[in-house]
Amino acid sequence: MNDKANSFFESLWSMSSLILVAMLIIFIFLRMQSKKKKARQDLLNGIISGDKVITVGGIIGVVMSVKENTMFLKVSEGVNIEISRDAVYMIMKSDNQNI
Repeated sequence: MNDKANSFFESLWSMSSLILVAMLIIFIFLRMQSKKKKARQDLLNGIISGDKVITVGGIIGVVMSVKENTMFLKVSEGVNIEISRDAVYMIMKSDNQNI
């Protein structure tokens, strides 16, 4: 009977260890995702008029004005387009390097 009890506790211990490791991996994954989401939101909230941006579609332009959910980009002389704020991929420095 003692062997059965030891076997039961060993299997219980190994199962709980496995569950604990799985929970740790899930926690780390969710933490990384939340940090990426916060960094993206900070990027979008930091856009101001005059910033040079690249959209997810590859359009490069200068921000002319920013609204709550959209912004106007000057993509060429006399060509302004309105895009969603979420369409911004990155903000560029004046020397064409990523921020």
